[in-house]
Amino acid sequence: MNLPFKDNTSAFEYACKYLECEVAEGAMLPAIVQDGKALFGTPASVSAATDGTQTAAIKVASKDGGFLVVAKTPGRGPQLKPGDFVAWLAGSHVAKLAEAAPDKRFGWVGLIVGTLKPEWKEGSWVGADRFA
Repeated sequence: MNLPFKDNTSAFEYACKYLECEVAEGAMLPAIVQDGKALFGTPASVSAATDGTQTAAIKVASKDGGFLVVAKTPGRGPQLKPGDFVAWLAGSHVAKLAEAAPDKRFGWVGLIVGTLKPEWKEGSWVGADRFA
């Protein structure tokens, strides 16, 4: 089955509504990059470090429409921007981080491992670019 979506938001909404998106250690979930500047007042929408890594606020797909976390990339890759559809690899839940937010899922730590195309094909999202 091949499902192309008109845009990243449509793909994200489909994932939330129809796909299994349970967060657990090692889960690979779709997410959409948010504007960190608008949400948290950071200097940039997505922060870029001199080593090529980036830090972004992302909304991870879930049955209730998604939850917010802050995640890094493991290395160099495409410059992320709000609205990008990405693959997020869940690491572990940090209770201390969760205490700072109304949604306790904010405590999940993980990595943005790559970007995704807004296309569901043969049971998974079609990958685009990976972070090295």
